[in-house]
Amino acid sequence: MYVGAILVSRMWVCGQKGHCAGFIGAKYVDCPNKPCYLCGQSGHSTMTCPYRADPGHGCAPAGPSTSAAQELAGREAGEAAAEAAFEAPSRAWHVDAAALRLHDKRVTCLEFHPSNDALVLSGSKGGRIAVWDMDRVYERTVYRDINRWQTMGLKFLPGGDAVATCSQDGTVFDVETGVPRTLHKLNKDGWTDGCGVPWICFMALDVLADSSTIASGDSRGQVYLFDPRMAGPAATVQAHKKGSKVQSLSANPADPALLLSAGNDHAVRLLDLRSLSGGADEGVPGDHGSRAPSQPPAWELATLAHPKVPNSAYFSPLTGRKILTTGQDNRLRVWDYVLSPDQAPSREIVHSQNFNRYLSPFRAEWDPKDPTERAVVCGRYISEDFGGVALHPVDLLDAATGRLTAELVDPNVATISPVNKVHPRLDLVVSGSSRSLFVWRPDDDESAGAGLGALQGEDAREGLQRRVRDLRALEADDSGDDDDDVDAIKKRKKARAVPRPPRTAALDDEGADRKKAAAARKKRRGSDD
Repeated sequence: MYVGAILVSRMWVCGQKGHCAGFIGAKYVDCPNKPCYLCGQSGHSTMTCPYRADPGHGCAPAGPSTSAAQELAGREAGEAAAEAAFEAPSRAWHVDAAALRLHDKRVTCLEFHPSNDALVLSGSKGGRIAVWDMDRVYERTVYRDINRWQTMGLKFLPGGDAVATCSQDGTVFDVETGVPRTLHKLNKDGWTDGCGVPWICFMALDVLADSSTIASGDSRGQVYLFDPRMAGPAATVQAHKKGSKVQSLSANPADPALLLSAGNDHAVRLLDLRSLSGGADEGVPGDHGSRAPSQPPAWELATLAHPKVPNSAYFSPLTGRKILTTGQDNRLRVWDYVLSPDQAPSREIVHSQNFNRYLSPFRAEWDPKDPTERAVVCGRYISEDFGGVALHPVDLLDAATGRLTAELVDPNVATISPVNKVHPRLDLVVSGSSRSLFVWRPDDDESAGAGLGALQGEDAREGLQRRVRDLRALEADDSGDDDDDVDAIKKRKKARAVPRPPRTAALDDEGADRKKAAAARKKRRGSDD
């Protein structure tokens, strides 16, 4: 049934009827017979969960060291942290620019140009690839004929002249000057109805550091290495259990021989590419990341087991020493060092991201500019109430403590933002929310945007609530929200526009020319009369 514009579903996830489970407005209602949806523990609800009130609650090292090497590594990390305490800037953030409805379907991936600070590339579920200039918000190019199905990854090759992309249509492309070149096609005979042959998809992609080698993973658990100068893969390895999907790939920025692969067999594997033989398909991992200790293949250095599927696993951007994973159990896991084949995480951070239906997967990303390798960005699923409006913040977190350092919210962005990317050189974040892109920038003057940016106390929260109430009063005739993919299966509503950016000199000159032309036409009409 509908209550205003809110859909309330009668659900009985426990098998008993008569109660609700899910969102009612901005409030998430749990099944009374099930554990808390956020942390998975019994005795409280999501709205009263201690992790919701304090995201860093209970976030501590995973336990005592089990070896001298781990003891020394932990001591070194503790001393470094004590010498340079991490302090997040207490600034508010605001939406500086937006490309509304840039894609035909939801955004799936983002990538910044390696040298042009204003360019950002994005891929969509429909297969489109868009190039958007954030400084000239109306300048964008959309390529519709590169990928036929969902774009799963975008990565620039060294030099920035070409970009590699993979898709669920089973192809890996090397795109240069807008002209795609197929590197590999998994389904060479195409699709045939009723043939009984499963369709194979590419699911993840990355480019190795200091080389043009492209790593890509498919829906059967295999990882491929491609050299753009060669036909076909240079090497292939069964990195995950057969039939499982590769969720993400991450090349180590300091050592091009290391590759991190996350799969839906509940395992993240650290691969040594030097041990792969050309074209070989070696090793078959066991169930849920388990493997007999005496039988690891030469290319597998470590297996990081997860209780549920990891959406992603990324090396830290500078040293490559740390590992950050995003799990479907509402956990972000951080490894400060990997010193044993089956090492437990250094800490677990409870964070709301366990929802992938109709949405692109939530994936926590490192800030590539942070010299301490602690700043992390991740979208949030469970909403908060701001002036009667349910908003889903983009969270900035400290990976060392689990502390929430900022919440990026704006009353014009009422949809969920699962895809987020921190700029490698500028102080900004780009979010992919439904079919649109939003650019977040910190306010120069803290008092200028108290109602729009990251919440830094009750004053900022109250300011944002006032801003929401004012916006609702001004737009009483327009009660629609920018649709996300959950609402896409319902009636589509009118999008709420983001405030236009300041006028440029070129636009002012164009407006002056139009006024002069109109005055001349009016003068001619007067003389004719």
